[in-house]
Amino acid sequence: MRFKIVSTITLCLLLCLINSICVLACSCRPNGPPREELETAVAVFSGKVTKIENPNKGPVRSSADPVYVSLQVSRVWKGSIATTVMVQTAASGASCGSDSFSVGNEFLVYAHGSDTKLAVSLCSRTRFLSQAAEDLQALGAGAVPVARLAQ
Repeated sequence: MRFKIVSTITLCLLLCLINSICVLACSCRPNGPPREELETAVAVFSGKVTKIENPNKGPVRSSADPVYVSLQVSRVWKGSIATTVMVQTAASGASCGSDSFSVGNEFLVYAHGSDTKLAVSLCSRTRFLSQAAEDLQALGAGAVPVARLAQ
């Protein structure tokens, strides 16, 4: 009898824990069309990922820890974007981080934040450049990046 009570209480506690973890997941509103997202972004550009830095090497990590992604910029639709730019995102999609970045892949980036500290999230319209045909058609040709390095 005692085993049954302890088992039931343990099961209830586990279910509560699982439900609380689910509540902490990222939740995004649906993205608007490309021209609408262009208006709300601080910067929009395409580029190839050249480096990914995760400064937190400690034993205790959070899904919200910052990750810095460097990109070699090829085209710009909004913002004063240099040929090389760094964006920040959270380490995991659980904290709305854009965890699809990988070195060598090209992206169309819709960045928020400020001109000096660009941020990208899972909730932005950022996507692989190979999957951005609708965006590229709506945005047009874009411009070349400015010939200076961003900080």
